[in-house]
Amino acid sequence: MQPLVSMILRNYLILTRYVDSIRKLAQKSDEFARTSLEFLVDMFNDEIDSIRINSLNSVTHMGTNIQLNDEQVRTLKLIIFCQIKSINYFIILTVNERINAI
Repeated sequence: MQPLVSMILRNYLILTRYVDSIRKLAQKSDEFARTSLEFLVDMFNDEIDSIRINSLNSVTHMGTNIQLNDEQVRTLKLIIFCQIKSINYFIILTVNERINAI
């Protein structure tokens, strides 16, 4: 089990640094921002929540010269909807646990 955890952590760190680097370069170059946009949108579907959030955050910091196409907007809406559902589920679970503890 230990090697699997190590591999997941390593992949997480690599992806986090990769997304951060893309964001920093995209802030300096509009052409790079437009070129890298598709990669960041693909990262919206990553299984790790923090990677998805980081890629969403990165897109918002890339500047005003980028524009999402219809498919990218649909992907973004779906991810936001799924995040809201999981947050709502977590809230319901937490409230139920506290009610049961009373």
